[in-house]
Amino acid sequence: MSDRHIFPSKDGDFNNYVQTVITYIIDWQLHLRITDDDLEEALGLVIKWNNNWKVYADENLSNKFSQKEKVSLRSQIEICFRRIYLDLPVSVLTTNDKLVLNIKGHGNDSTTDILIVDFAPRMLGDENEHLYQTLKLQSPKTPNSMEMPHGHWVYLENFIGEADMKEADIVFGNGKNVSKAFHSTHFDIKEVGKTSYYRCSYENNTGKRGPVSRVLAIMIW
Repeated sequence: MSDRHIFPSKDGDFNNYVQTVITYIIDWQLHLRITDDDLEEALGLVIKWNNNWKVYADENLSNKFSQKEKVSLRSQIEICFRRIYLDLPVSVLTTNDKLVLNIKGHGNDSTTDILIVDFAPRMLGDENEHLYQTLKLQSPKTPNSMEMPHGHWVYLENFIGEADMKEADIVFGNGKNVSKAFHSTHFDIKEVGKTSYYRCSYENNTGKRGPVSRVLAIMIW
């Protein structure tokens, strides 16, 4: 199932889409066979989106933080929804389901295994400001483009520890899928002075991962 045109490009249209979809999958959870865990994750992200949208959409309140948070949450929602859609059984999908969710194809029976790339993402520190850092993720094969390799997204791992740690001592975790070229991480005040370590790889539509990137270390302030 292609996801290229599932999500509206304009923020306002995307917001309307999110409100429609979350209501629909809550009402039709049993029919669509969506797990409680998947629905809980989607609902939690939408609640965060709605809280931030109130600020972002208000020209008197919108600020740099709300703009970055909008980008981050949109990415997380797209990934969450995409995973839910890929798990929808073909046998239960109705014409109305496809219309509301904007699914052009079918459910998980149509998933095609895209050959995983044999290179890692290029990861750069784009911004390092008080209590948040932004990474820039690019394909080394297309350095002048913000596009991911077709059918891939980035699997990003993070660890917060002391400065100058040996790579073998870093216990990476908190893995998340990132589908945009820029990704922000926010920190607690108690983490100031520590170092945030990152590594990433490409992941295809069936969960296979390619080579791992170099480790990037950025101090938190």
